Formats: sequence, structure tokens, C-alpha cells
Amino acid sequence: LIRRNRLAFAVGGMAFCTLAVGFGSSTVLFLRESQVRREQVRLRSEAELARAEETKLRGQAEAREACAQAAVKLSYGEIEQADQLLAAIPWDFVPSSLEAADAYRKVGDWHRQAGRIQEAGERFTALAGAISTVDGSDVHQISGGFLPAAIATCEAGDWSRYAQVRKAALERFGGTRNPIVAEQILKVCMLRPADAATMAQIAKLGKFLEGAIGPEGVNAGAEESGAWHCYSLALWYHRCDDPALTIRWAELSLGHGKLSAPRVVSVHMLLAMARHRTGEIDAAHKHLVDGAKPLLTLMKSESGKWGGELGDWVDWMNAHILLREAETAIGLSAEN
Repeated sequence: LIRRNRLAFAVGGMAFCTLAVGFGSSTVLFLRESQVRREQVRLRSEAELARAEETKLRGQAEAREACAQAAVKLSYGEIEQADQLLAAIPWDFVPSSLEAADAYRKVGDWHRQAGRIQEAGERFTALAGAISTVDGSDVHQISGGFLPAAIATCEAGDWSRYAQVRKAALERFGGTRNPIVAEQILKVCMLRPADAATMAQIAKLGKFLEGAIGPEGVNAGAEESGAWHCYSLALWYHRCDDPALTIRWAELSLGHGKLSAPRVVSVHMLLAMARHRTGEIDAAHKHLVDGAKPLLTLMKSESGKWGGELGDWVDWMNAHILLREAETAIGLSAEN
């Protein structure tokens, strides 16, 4: 067949070879082009990462400089100018230093005394970020920095910022082995209800604290410390929707210490809501109305709502948050 059709087969063979060579060349060129594109993507990605890192480093340097300038302003009593410098620093760039923590604490308290709770919450949130990263110790002096941030943001109704504070507190102290730290972080995280995943994280703190202080709360050391530990467990069980254990730990808190008036108010608010859930309506009303009297008296004082030199404002504001929740849950005003 080939001998009879030599010309046709020769032409066909040449065409086949030409196609094969062309296909091979096209494939090689395609592969090379794909490799070049991948290399361009990689280089572009690296350049973007480098730019992002450069931007981050520049932002951190500018934040440190702003904090240093704010500290100088504060040393001359120019607190408003210092606050303007700190307000311009994004949360992600808050410097991890004691100098920054001190500056945010001062301007936060300045806003709080003036009744600007929203601004105070923003500054205290930055304070918590600064102090918790500069010192890795598992001690209450560090965990306590989250309390004013959580309470001020809740009082201001800044729920997104509160969620930010709660998340940071759990990341930093979720595995604490210090009962005082656990008690503080429970108070930070349980000011508002949480989703199931967050509750599972917080449960570790509740179980640890309950085991640390014993069934009657007698292993907590000083009377007032034990009272606060019992209160935090009552708050935890309140968020777990367990009125029986809320009542048990709340009553233990009342029995352990008598020094902190705002703690007693907070305990009565928990008892009011727990009794209301168990159908003890009269008892719930009594806890709400009688328990809130010291707080209502304070709020009508000359210093204003949270102004002046109110040393335990964090605890009083905590009580006020629970008072508002109790009034809503029960459907009754404490002033009636």
C-alpha cells in the first residue's frame, strides 16, 4: 500500500511530523508561560506581604511615638491633647508597654469622671491590650486590667467592643490556674450572654474556680475574696440559666463578706432574676427594689452617675448593668 501511494504517505508523514513538532512546541511554550505566571503571582504576593509588613511596622512605630508624646503631655497636665494622640491609634497598633498602659489608664479615668463612658470604654480596652501583652504573668494585677474595659463598654452599650474585650480576655487567661484571676475573668466574660462556643471556653474557668474554693466557698482565703468568688460563680450559673445554683452561690456570697456595698447590690440583682425564674415573684421584687437602694442613692449624688473620685466605680457600674438587666427581665423598675 505504501509502495503504491508513496507520495500520499510522504505528504501525510510530513504533515504528521509538522503537527507533532508544532504541538510539542506549543506545549513547551504553554508550560513556560504558566511557570512565568506562577512566578509573577508569587512575586506579587511576596511584594504585597512585604508592603503589609512595612505598613504594620510603620504603624507600630508611629503608635509608640504617639504614646511617648502622650506621656509627655500627661506629665504637663495636658490630658486632652494626650487623649487626642491616643485616640488616633488603632486597636491593632496599641503598644505593648507599661508607659502605654499608664497613659490609657489616665485618659480612660478622665473620660469616666466626666461621664463620657463610651470614650472611657475605648481607652480602657486599649489599656487591657497594652498591659496583657507586656506581662505574661498569671496574676490578678494583669487580669484586672480587663475589668474596666468590659464594664465600661457594656455600660455604654458598645457590644462589638465588649465582644472584642471578652475574646482577648479568654485568649489571655482562659487557661489560668489562679483562682483570683479566674474570678475576675468570669466577671469580665459573663456581663452578657454568650454563644455556645464561648460558653464552653468559659466553663473551664467556672469549673476550675468552683473546685478551687470548695463547695462552700471556704477555701478562697479572706472573707471578702471568698464573697467575690462566690458572686462570680453565681453570675456564671445565671448565664447557664441554672437558677438553683445561682441562688446557692449568691446566698453564699452574701454570707461570706459584708464590706463591698456594690457587690451586695449585684448579688441581689442575680437573686431577683433567679427567684423570678423559679416563680417566686414577691421575693424577686423585694430583692430588686430593696437591693437596688444603695445604687440608686449613689446615682442621685452630687458627683453624678460615675463622676468624681468614686474609687470602686467598676463594681458600682457592674451593679448598674445587672440592675438594668433585672428590671428588663422582671418587668419592674427598682424605683417603683
